[in-house]
Amino acid sequence: MDQEYHTTDELDQYGRKESIRIYGIPEDFASEEDDEERKLLEIAAKLDIPIDATHNLQQVHRLGTKPKTAKANPRGIIARFVSYKKRQEFIENRKKLNSTKTSICEYLTPTRYKFYNSIRKHENVESVYVTNGLLIVSYKNEWFTVKSSNGLFKLDIDVNWHELGVPFLAGLHAELVDAAESFRAFSGGDG
Repeated sequence: MDQEYHTTDELDQYGRKESIRIYGIPEDFASEEDDEERKLLEIAAKLDIPIDATHNLQQVHRLGTKPKTAKANPRGIIARFVSYKKRQEFIENRKKLNSTKTSICEYLTPTRYKFYNSIRKHENVESVYVTNGLLIVSYKNEWFTVKSSNGLFKLDIDVNWHELGVPFLAGLHAELVDAAESFRAFSGGDG
């Protein structure tokens, strides 16, 4: 089951490789229609990225359902590009938006997004960033790549597997910890 789950997550992440998430773009609560494509083109202009909506964009839309009140935070925007290259231009230039309320990030699967949030809150994690769907983690002065629960096992980060949406891994993680402790005891603690 674990392997099937990771294969499905890999395919899901691969399907997102031409997409980005954008946060902090004001939403027009008075109108039924919001022009996200126009707003994306405005961001492209701020980032000095030449873009033609007809040839470069596949789809642009808001996440979730529209809130009933203007006091709510604006929903994020998903933008899917025709090419990975154009998507990368946004990722590579996103630092130009640091002085604004707008942020751009990779469009991770729900599981990887939960892994990211769980890892970055851990006390022994110095930093974590995402590149091409992989989580790059600085943990106890070493760098690790995490793309699945196996990476979390290697880091020996204690996580709530039920909260991450993969409860079947809780038992597997406990078995691996027990096996590692048995091996350490058998090998004299050097394992």
